[in-house]
Formats: sequence, C-alpha cells, structure tokens
Amino acid sequence: MVVELEITRIIHEFENSFQSAINGEKPHKHHEQYPGVKNQFAKNVRALVSAFDDLGNPYLEDSGDLFSLDTKLIIGKDVI
Repeated sequence: MVVELEITRIIHEFENSFQSAINGEKPHKHHEQYPGVKNQFAKNVRALVSAFDDLGNPYLEDSGDLFSLDTKLIIGKDVI
C-alpha cells in the first residue's frame, strides 16, 4: 500500500513537471540540485575527511576503552 502511494506521488510529480514544460514554465528543482546546497555538502564532506585525517578514524579503534572522539581522553572506569 505504501508503494502504491509513492508511485502515485511520482506519477503526479512527473505529470506536473511535464505540463509545466509544455506551458513554457521553468521546471522546479529539488533542493539538492541547487549549487549552494551542493557546495555546502562538499564543504561538510571535506571537513569530515579533514577531521578523520587529524584525529584518526574512530571506526578503526580497537582498544576496548571508552574515550572522547575529539580529544582521545580515556573515560575512567567509575564513569563507565
């Protein structure tokens, strides 16, 4: 049932964009298609990669200790 609703929405969206093109209207863009959004996403990805380069990849840590990801300070056993 959810799939039927999604397919109906997609068909309706397609028909509206097709009708807009026939009328000579500028087609509507998804918010992720605008250059500002793409630039901000790329900036965020670069910042994440930079953090992994600076601090190391937390997913590769296998010490078993609980520690802060940004400072690498090991949390005491009493806190755990």
